[in-house]
Amino acid sequence: MVIKGIAILFMIAHHCLIKEFYIEAPDFLLTPLSRYLQIGNKMCVGLFTFFIGYGSFYTKSFDINYITSRIWRLSKQYWFILLCTVFVTLTFTGSLRDSTEIGGGKLLLLNALGLRHEYNLANWYIYFYVYALLLLPVIFRLCKKRGWIKFAILFLVCGFVSYVINDHHYLLSALKECIRYTPTLMIGYLCAKTQILSGVASKVDNRYVWLVIAVLAFVCRCYSTSIRGFVTDVVFVPIFVLSLSILFKGYEQSVIAKSLTILGQNSTLMWFIHAIPLSDATRKVFQHSPLWINNVFVQFVLLTILSFVVAWLLNKIFYKLNFISKK
Repeated sequence: MVIKGIAILFMIAHHCLIKEFYIEAPDFLLTPLSRYLQIGNKMCVGLFTFFIGYGSFYTKSFDINYITSRIWRLSKQYWFILLCTVFVTLTFTGSLRDSTEIGGGKLLLLNALGLRHEYNLANWYIYFYVYALLLLPVIFRLCKKRGWIKFAILFLVCGFVSYVINDHHYLLSALKECIRYTPTLMIGYLCAKTQILSGVASKVDNRYVWLVIAVLAFVCRCYSTSIRGFVTDVVFVPIFVLSLSILFKGYEQSVIAKSLTILGQNSTLMWFIHAIPLSDATRKVFQHSPLWINNVFVQFVLLTILSFVVAWLLNKIFYKLNFISKK
C-alpha cells in the first residue's frame, strides 16, 4: 500500500503537469523540465498495472463470480462519482457538454464506460480493469509448465500490435491502451510467480544503493515513455518497486509510511476524484471558482488533500451502507 500511495501522488502530479488540462496554463508548464516530470510521473499507470498483475498471482481462482464482482465493485464507485460530477456540471452550466461529433446522452454513456473522457480524464481505468481481469486467466495458463514460450510470444506480439495500431477512433484508442500495458501486467504476474525481486533484494542490503537505483529509474522514465510499442515501465517499474520495498523495509510504522499507506488504501477513489477539476466538461466549473489558484505546486497539494478527504469520506459512507465490502 505504501507504493500505491506513491503511485497516486505520481498520478496527480502527472495530470497537474499537462498544460492542456488548464484554462490558462501556468508558465512552468511551458518549460522542458515540466515535460520531463510529466513523462516520469506517468510511471503511475505502470505501477498500478504492475500491482494488478502481481496481486493476481495470489488470487485462488478467477471464476466468473470473482471477475463480475470485482468489475461491479469498481464500476459502481466510479458511476456514483460520475453522477455527482454531472449533477454539479448541470447545476453550474445548465446542460450536458455538447459535441459536434456526438450527442450529450451518448457522450454520457461512453463516459460511463470509460471510452470517452470529457467528464473524467482518468476513467479509462474502467475498461482497462475489465480487460485485465479477463486476460489474467490466460496469463495463468501460459505460465504453467512449458508455457514460457507462449508467454514470451504474447509479450512480443503486444508490443508490436500497440506500435502499429492506429488509434484515431476511441474504440481503437481503448484497445491500443489495453494492449500497450499488457506486457507490464504480465511482468507483474511473472515477478510474483518467480519471486525474482526478493532474490535480487537479497544480493544488496545497502539502502543508499537502492535509493540511487530508485532515483535513476525515475529519471530514466522521465526521458522515455515507450520504445517501439513497449512502454518502458516493463523495465523501470519493477526496479522502482524493488528499490522502494527495500527502502521502506523496517520503517513500516514511520509517519511517512503510514501516510502513504492511507493514501494507497484510498487510491481507487482518489484516481477518479482528482481528475474532475481538470477534465474537459468540468474544467470551467472548477477553474473559474475563487478557490482555484493557477499554480502547479499549489494545485497538486490542493488536489491531493481534497481528493483524499472526499475519497476517505466516501469510503466510510460506502462501507457503512454496504455499498462496497472491505474485501
